[in-house]
Order: sequence, then structure tokens, then C-alpha cells
Amino acid sequence: MAVDDPRDASNETAITLPKSWRQQDSDFAGSASMMFSGATMLTRNRFMGWGALLLAVASLSNQKPMRTKESSTGGPLSAILFACATLVTSYIPMLIVNPAAQKTTSVPLSTETPATVA
Repeated sequence: MAVDDPRDASNETAITLPKSWRQQDSDFAGSASMMFSGATMLTRNRFMGWGALLLAVASLSNQKPMRTKESSTGGPLSAILFACATLVTSYIPMLIVNPAAQKTTSVPLSTETPATVA
């Protein structure tokens, strides 16, 4: 028989399964991102929200195949969405204009009183 004949018994090799990923207990970056997002919502500290987004991106970059099913935090996508929602809700009060506050904070154009102007 030929050397490359698949029916030749001398060319048989044992089945070897592919190397699997090392089993990790939990995704610490994703868990920390969720905690930072929750703390940002409670304290209204906007800078913690940016840290949560950074940790969520780190969780996404650390994602391994088939790990999303066994994730306790819901996966890296949920951490990113929660961090983005945290940033939106913490920065949206800066965009809302309050008419009552706008009236009280008006600055006069002149420092002179109307009686002194001739």
C-alpha cells in the first residue's frame, strides 16, 4: 500500500482532544465593573463611571470562547451596557436646563445702579 493511504493500519494515530482554556473561577474585571457602576449610581461620582467602563472593556478583552454561558455577571456585554448607562445617567443632569435656576443665576451686565446713571 501507499504511504498516504488512509486505510493503512500503520498510519493510525490516537485521538487527542484539543487543549481547553484554563478554567477560571470568575471574571473579576466584569464583577468589579458592575460594582463600580452601582457605586457610581449611588454616589453620583462621575469618575467612577469611567473606571467601570474601563473595567468592562478589560472584561471584554479577557473573554474566552464558551465562557459567556457560565459567566456569573451576565457576560462582558452586559457590563459594558451597564457602564454606558451609568455614564449617561450621571451626565444627563448636566444637559438639562432648569428654568428656575437660570433666573436666579443671571448676571447683570453693568455694575452701576440705575439711579447713578445720568
